[in-house]
Amino acid sequence: MTDGTHRWLDTGSGPGAVVPTRIVTGEGASQTAYRKVLDHYDDCATCRDDAGGSARCEDGARLWQDYREARITP
Repeated sequence: MTDGTHRWLDTGSGPGAVVPTRIVTGEGASQTAYRKVLDHYDDCATCRDDAGGSARCEDGARLWQDYREARITP
């Protein structure tokens, strides 16, 4: 099948097999959350100038926490 839901898998020995695949498009939750953090930091002087991460504004702190939670959520 070549409809994108199956692909050929070369097993290394023997005839190989056609196996189902999962198509993933777009970004995952953690990538989306991180992009929001970076976009915010570009626009926020408080967060942009904070090298250590301890003086984030309220929005920056909330976005960072959202990103951390997205990273550990399966």
